[in-house]
Amino acid sequence: MSENPQEVIRKQFTAEFKAKAIRDMLKIRSFDTDWTLPSRMADNPTVWLIQVNGMIVDARAMLREIQEQAFQLGMIPYIPADHRSRSFIRR
Repeated sequence: MSENPQEVIRKQFTAEFKAKAIRDMLKIRSFDTDWTLPSRMADNPTVWLIQVNGMIVDARAMLREIQEQAFQLGMIPYIPADHRSRSFIRR
């Protein structure tokens, strides 16, 4: 079943189509940590997901030793316990 050419043109100019084209061009996905503002990093759940012994876990709930290893390996942006006291200060 072929689409009406006018319908195809209309779809190409919708905001959704344009947004998808931009996401595809910039290779952005939902919750992409590369596009997360530093001030919002603590609120992005995917930043903190790491694999420990084959299980996906939230690094914030792990022992500090595991957090330190994950930080050293570049798996998380910072050690949550060190940053927690500063993250809630509003200026």
